[in-house]
Amino acid sequence: MKFCDETIVNNVRPARKNGLSLRQIEEKFHIPNSTLSKWVRDIPVKDKIFHNARLFEAKQKKTSLTALKKLIISKKLAKLFVSILYWCEGTKYEKAKLLWNQHN
Repeated sequence: MKFCDETIVNNVRPARKNGLSLRQIEEKFHIPNSTLSKWVRDIPVKDKIFHNARLFEAKQKKTSLTALKKLIISKKLAKLFVSILYWCEGTKYEKAKLLWNQHN
């Protein structure tokens, strides 16, 4: 995974505020659209698609939180989830080290 310098993010945000589309910003800065959308998500634009996407996100968040509140996870299951998460994501980064101990 490539991490971008903060100066790039600081150049992208004003471009979005000035009305450039994500595709235009993607072409200008050579950064994937999916990454850009995360950086500029909070910048409102006069676009029905943008508005609908934010409404959809709010609905999904509410649904997820409702389901999460009903979920009961044991300590053993929590350890399993953390192990799987580390196995899938944590090992991507060389500096990421997770120390396991035998204590509960």
